[in-house]
Amino acid sequence: MAKVYKFWRWARRLIGIRPLTKTGPLPEYLSVLKDGLILLLNRTEGFLDGTPFKIPFSAVNTALELANAVSDNKNDLQSLSESIVHRLAIVNSNFNHKTESQESKNRIISFSRELKLDLDAVGALSNRGIIRRLLKADADAKTIADTFRRIDEHLKDFQIDLTIAIDRKLDRANVENAMRTLYAASSNEASYDWGNNYDRPSCHPKTREEYLLKLEAWSQEDCPGLFWMYGPAGTGKSAIMQSFCEQMHQESRLGASFFFKRDHPSRGDAMKVFPTLAYHLARASPELEVAIATIVGEDPAIFSQTLAIQLQKLIIGPCQTVTLASPWVIAVDGLDECGGGQNSQQAILRSIGNAHDQLKSCRLTVLIASRPEPDIESVFNEPCLTFAQRLEIRGSKTDVRTYLVDQFQRIRATYECLCTAPMLWPGDKIVEDFVGQSSGHFVYASTVVKFIDDKDWNPEGRLKLILGIRGNSISSALTPASPGPFFALDQLYKGILADVPNQEWLLTILPAIAANFQLSVVQMGKLLELEPTTIQTTLRRLHSLINVPAIARDNADYITVHHASFLDFLNDPARSAHFHSDSIMRHSLALRILKVYSEASEHGCLAFNHVYWKLDLKFLATTQLSPDMIDSLRQVNDDLVFNQDIKYWELLQWLKDQDAPVDLIRQWEDHASIWEFEKILDDAYSNFYCVPDKEDWPEALWDSPKLTQIIQTTIIIRSGRWGGGTNLALVATRYILDYSWEEMQTAVTPILSLKYPNARNLCLKISSPLRIQELNSDQTLQRLAERCMEIICWDRVEQGQATYFIELPWSYLLRASSPTIQLLETVQRLLVLIKEDLAPGKLSMQYVHNVLVWLQTHPDAPLDLVEQLKALVDAEPNKYESYENWCRITGLGGSRP
Repeated sequence: MAKVYKFWRWARRLIGIRPLTKTGPLPEYLSVLKDGLILLLNRTEGFLDGTPFKIPFSAVNTALELANAVSDNKNDLQSLSESIVHRLAIVNSNFNHKTESQESKNRIISFSRELKLDLDAVGALSNRGIIRRLLKADADAKTIADTFRRIDEHLKDFQIDLTIAIDRKLDRANVENAMRTLYAASSNEASYDWGNNYDRPSCHPKTREEYLLKLEAWSQEDCPGLFWMYGPAGTGKSAIMQSFCEQMHQESRLGASFFFKRDHPSRGDAMKVFPTLAYHLARASPELEVAIATIVGEDPAIFSQTLAIQLQKLIIGPCQTVTLASPWVIAVDGLDECGGGQNSQQAILRSIGNAHDQLKSCRLTVLIASRPEPDIESVFNEPCLTFAQRLEIRGSKTDVRTYLVDQFQRIRATYECLCTAPMLWPGDKIVEDFVGQSSGHFVYASTVVKFIDDKDWNPEGRLKLILGIRGNSISSALTPASPGPFFALDQLYKGILADVPNQEWLLTILPAIAANFQLSVVQMGKLLELEPTTIQTTLRRLHSLINVPAIARDNADYITVHHASFLDFLNDPARSAHFHSDSIMRHSLALRILKVYSEASEHGCLAFNHVYWKLDLKFLATTQLSPDMIDSLRQVNDDLVFNQDIKYWELLQWLKDQDAPVDLIRQWEDHASIWEFEKILDDAYSNFYCVPDKEDWPEALWDSPKLTQIIQTTIIIRSGRWGGGTNLALVATRYILDYSWEEMQTAVTPILSLKYPNARNLCLKISSPLRIQELNSDQTLQRLAERCMEIICWDRVEQGQATYFIELPWSYLLRASSPTIQLLETVQRLLVLIKEDLAPGKLSMQYVHNVLVWLQTHPDAPLDLVEQLKALVDAEPNKYESYENWCRITGLGGSRP
C-alpha cells in the first residue's frame, strides 16, 4: 500500500494536480468568485429563508475546488470566472432587501433556483472517489466549464431582468410623485363621492326619473358631445347630477366629476377644475395615469397656466394616447357657483367649447349643470357652444308629493310621540298644501322636512309652527297680496328665523353668515366677540337651514348653509326684510373685520386656524366709509394685509369713490404697488424655465443688492414645498432679510417703471439658477437657513401652533449648507418646538428627510436624534423627490449630499 501511495504522489506531481483539500489555497480569481457568491447569498439571507435561494455553501465550495483540481483550461475558466464576478458585483451593489419590490424578489428566487440546479450537478461530481475523479478529469473539466458558462448566462439574464424591474419601479415612483403633485392642486371635496357630502343628496326614489332617463339616453349616444342641464334654484339639479354620477360609476362610465360650491376654498376655485378632473381620469385608467403623470412631471408649473392650456395638457393630450372602450362622462355641477365671477365661468365654458372636437375624438363627453344665469347662457349662444344639447329642469309637484309622503311616513315611524298619529300623518290636505307652496321646488320640501325632523323638538309642534296655523288657516298665514316666485320659500325662511328666541344675537350673526366667510363656530365667535356657546345656542333652531358643527379647537368644520337659495334670500332686502344685513349691520361687521386685521403678529403670520385667514377685505366695498373706518384702515397690520391675496386696485378705487383722505389713499397705493410687484414675481416663478437673454435693463436695477435679495429669496421660498402664494412668500422674505415694508417698497418700485414683459424678464434673469448660484455663497445659505429656523422658533413660541412659516424652505437650505455647530444647535432647538409636527400626515416627510441627510454629514450630530428621524423616514419611503426639483430651480445644493 505504501508503494501505491508513493506512485499516486508521483503521478499527481507529473500531471500538475494539486491536493483536493478544503483548506488548500485557491487561485485568486476563484477566491474572488467564491467570495462574490457567498456575498450574494448573505445579502439575500435576511428575507429568503425557506426559499430555493438558500443554496448550500458546501455545493459552491465543492464546485470551485473541483474546478481548481481538474480544469485543464485555466485561462478560459479565469475569463469566465471574472465575467461572473463582475455580474455578481453589479447584482450585489444594486440589491437592497428592505426596499426591493416583490417583482425583483421573484426574479431573484427564479435565478437562485437555476443556479442551485447547476451547482448541485457540479457538486454531485465530488461524491465520486478520488481515483474515478482523476481518471475522468478531462470529462469533468468540460462539464464544469459548461456549468460555469450556464451560470454566466443565468447572471446575464438575471442582470437584465433586475435592471428592467428597477426601471419599472423608478417609473412607478415618478408616477406616484406626479400624482401627489396633481392631488395637491385638485379639490378632493369636489368629487361626487366625497365622504362628507351631506350637502349633496341624491334623488329620492321614484323622483326625477324623466330627467335621469334623458341623461342616460344621451350618454349612450355614439358621440354624445356637450350637454347643458339648467334650471332655477331649488329644482334639484345637484340631486340629479349626484344620482347620475352614481349611475355612471356603477356602469364604469364616469370619468370625472366636479361639484362647485360658492365661496368654498377649493370647490369654488376655477383653477382647481381641470386638475381635479385630470386626477379622477388618472385614477380611472392606469394608462391615463402614466400619461397624465408624465405631463405633470415635465411641467410642474402647469397649474398656474390658463384654463385652456390646462385642459389641453392635463386632459386632452393624455386622452389622445389611449382608446376608451365606451364614452366617459365628465360631470360639472353648479358652474354658476364658481368663484372669480363671470370671467372664470365663461373661461371654463369656452375652453370646453373650443376643444369640443378633440374631446369627442377622445370619447369624452361633458355634462354641465347650472342656473340659467345670463353670463352663462350668453356663452352657450356663442358659435363654439351652440351645438350643445340642452335640458331644462323644472319643478315637479308630483315628485315633491312623492318625496313628502315618504319622508312624513319615515318621521312618523321614527318618533315615539307619533305612535298614535294617523297612518297617513299629517294628512292629505296638509301634504297638498305643502306641495302647492313648493311650486314643485325640492328646496322648499327638503327644508320643511329638515325643520320638522329635528331630534330636539316634537314633530307635531314643529309642524304647527311651520304651518303658522295656531288658530289661523294656512291660506291666511301664507297668501300675500302679490306673491313673487319665491314667496312661499321666503315665508318659510322667515318663519324659521323668527322662531329663534334671541333675535338680537341672531341679527348680529346673520351678516357673517350672509357674507359666507366659511367660519367655524370658534372663528365666528372671535370675529363677533361672542362666546362659541352663544353662537351654537343662537343657531340651534336653524339646523334645517344651516349646518352648525361642534366646537372644535382645530376649526376643521365650519358653518355652512344647506342650500344656496338661503344666501340669496339673506342678501336680497326685498325677500328677507328685517333679516337682511342693512348698512348699519354691514358697517359693524366691517369694523370687526378691520379689528382682526389690526391684530399684532410679531413675525407677520397667524396660526392656520385663525379667523383672519377666512376674512376678505373686499367686504368693505359693500359699506360706506366712515370716520371710525378710516381710523381702523390706518391701523391695519401691513403684514396681515400682504398675507392675503387681496384685489388692492378694487379697494383703492372704493376709497377714491368714497372721497377718502389723501394719506389713506397714498397708503393703499403703496400696498397696490407691492401687489403689482407680487404679480410680476408670481408670473416669473410660473415661467422659471424660460430664462431670457439679458436685455437692456438699467444697471441700477440689475445691480441692485436689495432688489436682487428680495427676488431671489422669494423664489427660493416658493421653490420648496411652500403652500402659500407669492404674497405670503414676500411677507416671509421681509422677515428673513429683516427689511421694513418701506424698504421693500423702495427697492421694488423702480422695476414697476418697466413694461410688464421687461419687468417679468428681469425677475426671471435675476432669479435664474446660475444667478442665484453666483450670488449665494455657502455662508449665505447657512445664514438663510438659520434665519428661517429662528423665525419658525419665534413664531411657534408666539402662536403656540403651526403657521405658514413652518413651510419655509429651512430644511432645503439646511441640506444645501455645510455642517456647523451653530446650525446644529438651531436645528435641535427647532425640532424640540415642532415635535408634534414630526409625524406622518403633518409636516412633510421631505423636511424630515432633508434634516436627516444633513445630520448624517455632521460629525457631532446626536445619534439618538438621527435614529429618531431615520425611523420616521423609513416609515414613508420613496417620497423625497422635491429636493432635487428645488436644486434644479434655484441652482443651489447640487453638489451637496
